[in-house]
Amino acid sequence: MLLIILVVALLVILLRLLAPFEVYWDQSIQLESAHRLARGLGLTTTYDLSITSSGDDSKITSSDLNVAPEAQYVTWFPPAFSLLIGGLLALGLPAVIALKLTYSLVTLAGWTGWGLIAASMLTKPIRLFTKLIPFQYAIAAILPIFFTPDWKGTDIYLWAGTPWIVLLLGQTLTSANLRYVVGAGLISGLLYSFRYASVFLALSAFLILAIAHLPRLKPLVVQFACFLGGSLVFILPVSIYNRVVQAGAGLPSYISSHGFADFSSTIERIGHQLPTASILFGLPVSEIVTALPPQTPWRYLYGVAVLLILAFLPFWVKRLERGHSKDFGILLGLTCLPISLVLFLVVCMFTHPYGFLETERYYVGVNLCFILAFYRLSSLPEANWSVRWITSIFVTVLLVHYGLYRLSDLWNGKQTQLIQQVAGYTPTSDVSYPSNQFYSSYVSQALRSTVKKLQQEYPDAIFFTVAHPYYIYDGSTGVRFMQGDRFWPKAYVTRPTKVFWVTTYYCTEICGTVTYKNIDVISKLPQLKTVFVDPENKGKILTAELPAGFTFNSYSTNSQEPAK
Repeated sequence: MLLIILVVALLVILLRLLAPFEVYWDQSIQLESAHRLARGLGLTTTYDLSITSSGDDSKITSSDLNVAPEAQYVTWFPPAFSLLIGGLLALGLPAVIALKLTYSLVTLAGWTGWGLIAASMLTKPIRLFTKLIPFQYAIAAILPIFFTPDWKGTDIYLWAGTPWIVLLLGQTLTSANLRYVVGAGLISGLLYSFRYASVFLALSAFLILAIAHLPRLKPLVVQFACFLGGSLVFILPVSIYNRVVQAGAGLPSYISSHGFADFSSTIERIGHQLPTASILFGLPVSEIVTALPPQTPWRYLYGVAVLLILAFLPFWVKRLERGHSKDFGILLGLTCLPISLVLFLVVCMFTHPYGFLETERYYVGVNLCFILAFYRLSSLPEANWSVRWITSIFVTVLLVHYGLYRLSDLWNGKQTQLIQQVAGYTPTSDVSYPSNQFYSSYVSQALRSTVKKLQQEYPDAIFFTVAHPYYIYDGSTGVRFMQGDRFWPKAYVTRPTKVFWVTTYYCTEICGTVTYKNIDVISKLPQLKTVFVDPENKGKILTAELPAGFTFNSYSTNSQEPAK
């Protein structure tokens, strides 16, 4: 199994190495930070994360457009990714090469870990009615094709480290040697420095050790303490960095008590978003979740049913006991990870208004757990016949979906989706395959190149970009974060200034980067004119000549004439 998985995984990696590299929003901000770090400007960004965390433009230090905003230290994201890429940039590697190199190695490490787990889980054929069918080989070949995470951020780091934690904790349950649990803790802490969401692994480790050891407390306490000790080797430096640069408690900058302020509303949001957790079963359920009407009993019942299944499985595996299955530790780990993640996301819902539970990328790190666990249960002699029957049907449906239905995308007009998932990029008229192009499918090359041309033509002009991260991922400078509608009525200039505003496709007019609300005090300027319209309808560039002393609040939102 391991050999099949690694061979197919290497083919997927090769496809992505030859493909143009597409960047995404969060990744773009971290890449700008890496470029600034390589230039000696510290782990900073020009993207205004303080506004993102509060939605309040009042945090901007100056309303004078002629005063350049200060770059901010990055605490919204962990530092490791920017440090890693920044180090490679400092060594002279081009950004796209540095990214392809690191993502290739992480992908290979991840599939090696998942392949070792698969070698234990995909060992026997499945019995369907009276036939034994060796589905394990097809599963092993399909997994790297459809379950290799995108190279669009740091989710893949969590995905790549998770199997090694499962393997080490599995060894801990069969060995008295504490080095395995310390190793699992070290990996968990390292992952935290790349992805804050990795903190759920501590809950997973506790649940695995508790189910395995209780009612015996001593091994649980000793092993979990060793796990935490290993984790803190990396977590403490990140927390100290956050504490120093933001004068906070050492937590990510977006953590707050938001959800507790309106407890009932947060509970309602949790109930509404919980059905998305069914993605953990390995099948695409977006259509099912979307079809469930919001705020209806059926949606909430579906979510509760998913939660109960996730919670029940680890305790059912416990009934197998170590003596009945040599795979007990790995199987227990695979079933504990999903429920731990969901419980962690539920807690996160109380810290920020963001929809953690409904965001599918949070489930990437554990998206293989149930597929591998269910296959093992379908062929496990100790399992009840009904469990083997249900899991066998699940595996069959999985194979039909990915082996037949998804592969049919090659000829049914859905090639773009298949290319995005396997080759890792969105085909557009701007890019070619194979190539080392560095691009975003959300902002056309024509729009980006026109901005650069205007910057050269008007070096003293100010450029505000709505899709700001997609203009800075390659280290480009001279563009600013587009503040929202609360800022602009207070904005002014102290000297004659030419200002450009670069819009994006998801706003009908000029809008804020975070709020997406159209800004009337700009759109009603009589001197505003359009200088470029993107041929792909992904945005336009507008400009205005502002005299010294100009204030935006001199124009009312109801008239194009100056307010008297």
